[in-house]
Amino acid sequence: MAQFETAGGDVMSQANVDTLVSAMASFNPPALGETELSQDQHSNLDGAIASAWGLGA
Repeated sequence: MAQFETAGGDVMSQANVDTLVSAMASFNPPALGETELSQDQHSNLDGAIASAWGLGA
């Protein structure tokens, strides 16, 4: 797959998907049953997603 495109027309290239996967792989998984992110985890994940979509952080 060369890119992802949302219904709204936003596009993420394969290179950015690979970067996002690598960034997310560095996060430790939450404890079993934990369903909420800490503020720190949320900020880090938001930055990785924004960067992958080319939105800046």
